[in-house]
Amino acid sequence: MVGRDARYLIYNRHRELLTSITEHESATVSWKWEDIGSGTIAIPGTPDPELLAAALKVHEEPLFISVYTPAPEPWTGRISGEYVDDGDGPVLELTLVNDRIWLDAMLAVANADVGPSLQDRESDVREGPLESVIKGYIADAAGRLQVPVMVVPSAVEDQSPIVKLSARMVTVKSLTDDVLRKYGYTITARTYRTGDPLPAAVHVAPEPGTVMIDVVAGRDTGRLLWQQEHLEQFSVASTERKAYRAYIGGKGEGTTRPFYEVIDTEARADSSNFGLPEIFVEANDENVDPLEAGRTELTAAAGGLSVNFTVVDGNPWWMGQDWMLGDFAYARIAGQLFRAQITEVEMRDEVGSPVTYTPKCGIAAPGRSTAVVDAIARLSAEIRNQNARR
Repeated sequence: MVGRDARYLIYNRHRELLTSITEHESATVSWKWEDIGSGTIAIPGTPDPELLAAALKVHEEPLFISVYTPAPEPWTGRISGEYVDDGDGPVLELTLVNDRIWLDAMLAVANADVGPSLQDRESDVREGPLESVIKGYIADAAGRLQVPVMVVPSAVEDQSPIVKLSARMVTVKSLTDDVLRKYGYTITARTYRTGDPLPAAVHVAPEPGTVMIDVVAGRDTGRLLWQQEHLEQFSVASTERKAYRAYIGGKGEGTTRPFYEVIDTEARADSSNFGLPEIFVEANDENVDPLEAGRTELTAAAGGLSVNFTVVDGNPWWMGQDWMLGDFAYARIAGQLFRAQITEVEMRDEVGSPVTYTPKCGIAAPGRSTAVVDAIARLSAEIRNQNARR
């Protein structure tokens, strides 16, 4: 079985290993699919003098960390420190932020080829495969700023969805968040250290300390299935539809004002006329399409099924061996199967307790057909039995 412990290695701005943290009281680290991961480490007493000095000087010189866990790649990021004594003795409290913070500190400008005084374009508009488009913006920002960032090359035939983005002095994170969420992709960022694994598209190891940025899609292995008893927490809530008809007021006043309607005929039929019928939508704006506004509000009023669940690692799947951040998983709750993406992983490392890794799944949708469900269930049982014999 893969070791479940974590190792914490600290580096200075010269890419030199400063220390390895071993005397900590507690540590937490989070991986996030749609946002920047974070963490904390508490070291009681008087810590390593070099670490203490460096942690209290991050306003002058940045301090970096690599956390090695069962995950296939290390969690890497930056550190800020606070040395406190609340009466129970001194503690060095380290706050960690994942390397994806780089995306919040680089701008996609209207024209990356010229300086600020020559921004002669309205915006930098790009259309093409999602992965290539986003990597292009990041590569241009990194080149303009001359920072130690390397973008992992895209596949020769990029099969990611076609998107269109427009940038004008906006952070890379703000530019890409919505389109990544829409298509189920994420941007990964990690600092390379000698001996770390390399992406398949990178054939020559970069200089240690280089931040490697990639754009990746979530994967569905078709075998991750958790039964209800494996779940640490779950919630399933069904909300009734508020309306199937939108009555829309367009641009105008008094008797000259036009009105429109949008009807969801399927929803009306499903409710057999017992569904709550209509809402009024205000669209008294020349820049608003009344019918589109009506459809938008009907979608918001649709109600539906809300499902979330959190899982205990090892029941029966193990992080790093069976699943990782971004994987799609299935859960059987109340006799129904739901599919959701692992959007966050939380690691907890406390003195006297084993290190735990808790996957948290985002909003779930109904699962697959009964035949596929049965196949997944059989495979899940086989894997669970194999894990029990490890």
